[in-house]
Order: sequence, then structure tokens, then C-alpha cells
Amino acid sequence: MGKIICLLGGMAMLAVVGLGCEDGEVSLDYNNKNEVFACGVNDQLQNIEWLREFCEDFNETQDVSKISIELYKVIDTDEHVFKIGISYSEFDDSPFAYSENWRNCIGEIIFALNSGVPPNPELVENFMKDKKFITELFHFIKQ
Repeated sequence: MGKIICLLGGMAMLAVVGLGCEDGEVSLDYNNKNEVFACGVNDQLQNIEWLREFCEDFNETQDVSKISIELYKVIDTDEHVFKIGISYSEFDDSPFAYSENWRNCIGEIIFALNSGVPPNPELVENFMKDKKFITELFHFIKQ
């Protein structure tokens, strides 16, 4: 529990003051005021193990330039899904510079897009038609 509090406190401090690194500035925003009940818990970044571990692990990845995690509700159900968008700095000139994974509450990928593979607009539209944006849970930018 103390490790989680330390992690969250550190993330909040980073959001306020930023963190210098060799490649430039890091900007981090953690929505610690999230009181949306989803996936059986409040504060999904802290209380969903796979999502918490993802957030802890990304810090070790040097080639990431941007990460965002958004929460969506599946309309007319009690289901929620997470949209995790990742930009890779070492591939800035590559067609594989961005990925977007949609995961359910237990962390399974239910839909994915990569910038190197043009998405089928009809497939994307069909997937999104029953999803409603709730909130952004996490945002990281290495500048």
C-alpha cells in the first residue's frame, strides 16, 4: 500500500513540476480525482492491477513519447473499456509511430489500431458506435 501511495504521490509531483531527462522535458498528468465507478472500482489506475502495472512499467520504456489512457462506457450496459494510445519517439518517421489498444476491465485487448496499418473506417465506426467517452485517466508527454 505504501508503494502505491508513493507512486501516486510521485506521479502527482511530476504532473506539477515536470521531470528533466536527456531527451527533453517530461509532462505527466494523472487524474487522481477520478471518482467514476467503473470495472467494479473507483480510481481504476490504482485499483485495477493490470492497469496499475502498465502505468508503472511505461516509465522504463525510453522510446515512448506520449501515452494516454481514456475511459469509455459501453452504452446501455454496465461495461467499461479503456483506450490506451501510445506514440513511440524512436519511430517518429516510421509508419508504426502510434498504436491504440482498447482493453476490457480484465485487460484483454478487444480492438486495436496501428498507424502502420490503415484502419477500415467501417470497422472503426462499428466498434465506436456504442462507446461513450467518460474521462481521461492518464496523460504522459515527453517533450
